[in-house]
Amino acid sequence: MSSQPLEATLLGKYGALMDVGDLAELLGSTPTRVTNGFAIDLPWCRPLRRARIKLGRQVRFNTHTVAEVLIEMQQTETAAELTSIRR
Repeated sequence: MSSQPLEATLLGKYGALMDVGDLAELLGSTPTRVTNGFAIDLPWCRPLRRARIKLGRQVRFNTHTVAEVLIEMQQTETAAELTSIRR
């Protein structure tokens, strides 16, 4: 499956790099929950780590890679774990 339509939508809304707030909005969560998920290495965060970019002390996420990860997660059992983000 191609990530082109999803990627185009995300690029149009968030630009080339997303911040934690953008990622949280996309996942239907809060920035605190997303940040804590990465800090304690929750299973749903592991695939998103490869989209992570450190710019000094700031953390950004490559929008193209986020789209690819979401497509992969949708095609695997990891998609069920996305529901745990919203709790």
